[in-house]
Formats: sequence, structure tokens, C-alpha cells
Amino acid sequence: MIGSPSTAGCKVSKYRFADIVFKETSEVHVKNIILASAAALCVMAAAVQAQESRSAVAAESPLLASAHGLPTSIGDWAEAPAGFPEVAEPGREAQEGRGDDPGGRPQFSLGPVAGYIRARDADRGTWFGGIQARMRFMRFFAVEGSITFHQDEYQDGDVVVTQYPVQLTALFFPFPDSQVRPYGLVGAGWYYTRFQYDGLFSAFKDETDRLFGVHVGAGVEVDLDRTVSIFADFRWIFLDEPNVDNSQIEDEEFDSGQLTLGLSVRF
Repeated sequence: MIGSPSTAGCKVSKYRFADIVFKETSEVHVKNIILASAAALCVMAAAVQAQESRSAVAAESPLLASAHGLPTSIGDWAEAPAGFPEVAEPGREAQEGRGDDPGGRPQFSLGPVAGYIRARDADRGTWFGGIQARMRFMRFFAVEGSITFHQDEYQDGDVVVTQYPVQLTALFFPFPDSQVRPYGLVGAGWYYTRFQYDGLFSAFKDETDRLFGVHVGAGVEVDLDRTVSIFADFRWIFLDEPNVDNSQIEDEEFDSGQLTLGLSVRF
């Protein structure tokens, strides 16, 4: 609520003041002028405090500004009193926070990523971790680059495969203005892979290879505030067969399913 001077206080003051001044006069038109001047002073005093209240409300939240009856669009401000601070349109700050910059500038975000991956013929699944960066070019389109690390075991642990996937992924957001945004993804990656042999395969020398792969999937991104969001997605990865001396390893399926969890901080 807008504070002192209160409307009731102004009315009492202006009428008391008028009664004293015009106690012995009948010039009604002069009295009306003075009363109008007093009322104008009350309005001006209230407007000064209202301006400070509007500034605080606008800075806190456009939705709260709307609840207080403040203008929330450019068209509304065309009719607002001069000198009042501009309040962003509802949703504009959220859009800017998600990269929908009215100036057309891309929005960059960076953060950690982790998850669980299971290669088709591996002995078991394994955890992975790494880092990812996203660049939002348009409201509905972004590009992600990531690098992660994980190890898989094959042939009852006698073959350990260590991979450093470097992925480039295109993200498509069908509902870009929502706080909870599902997305589809498609991309490709370069997989630095090291094969270490032991047990029944100890006769083979350790090898390295560079595999190419493609991936598709879907996920969801959720805003925590204007600068921080979290996301989760599932990716199915299709890898080339490795070029190694061990023919049994060449016959293994390295295609994998990957569940990814990440945190993004926008800059």
C-alpha cells in the first residue's frame, strides 16, 4: 500500500485549512482554488512515494507489479505518468534468461554433467562425468559441446575400455517460453578410446583408437532462476567398430544408452 500522506489525512487537512482561511469570507471561487491546490499537493506527495514503491515492485517481479496495478507493457506505459520507471513485460526477463535476447545476442551457459552409460556388450554399466557448454542462438535452437570420461569392462573384466567422448549436439525446444522445456537432440561425436588387455588377453598389446559416432535422444530443461537451470536427457549412441588387432573386441557392440544429468549457469 502507498503510505503517507494518506488520502484521509489529506482530506481532513485541506478542509480544516480551508475553514480557517475562509472563516470570514464568502468568496467561494477563491476557496475552491485553494482547496484544489491543497489536493494537488497531497497527490504530488503521494506520487513521490508511489514512484519509490513502483521501482521496488518492478525490480522484484513483473508479476508482482501487475498485482499492484502497475503498467506491465510498453503500451500501458504510454499512458503512465511521466517519470515513473519502466517495468519489463511479464515473461521478458525469463525469455532473456533463456537466451531470447531482444538484441539477438546468443546466450552462453556452462556447467558440470554426469550420468550413467551402458554399452550393449559391456559386462555392466558405468558412471561418467565431465563438462558441457551450451550456446542458445534462437528461442527454439541451441548447440551443446561436451567432453566426458568413463570406463567399460568386457570379457569378464579382461578388457578395459577407457573413452573420452567429445560430442557436438543440436538441441530443439518446441516450447521455448515454458519454465519446463522439453527438447529433442541430435549430434555426432569423436571418441578417443584406449583398450587395455589382461588375463586371457594379456598377449595383446594395449591399443588406442579414435571412433566416430552419432547420437539421438530427448530431454527436459528446468529453470531454477534467471541464471541457473538443470537438465536431464537420454541419448542413444551409435559407434563405429574399433580398428584393433583383437578380433573378439571388433565383434563387440559398442553402441550404448546414456542417461545424462547436468547443471547450466548462464552468462
